[in-house]
Amino acid sequence: MKVTFDVLYKSGDIVFHRLEENKKGIVKDFLYKWSTGKVEYLVVFGFAGQDEVWCCADIELSKDPVF
Repeated sequence: MKVTFDVLYKSGDIVFHRLEENKKGIVKDFLYKWSTGKVEYLVVFGFAGQDEVWCCADIELSKDPVF
């Protein structure tokens, strides 16, 4: 079965984590999770990419800081 999906962010996009005091990060990769039907993004946070986290765009990520 073939699945097509849209992505909100591409590799290299700068994003902000909504739940972690608006930490600024860069999207490294993305994947479609068949079990949930959602796209998750691998985002690198911190100095020299010390934190890599898979995030759900609907809940955790934003293009702009959230105050």
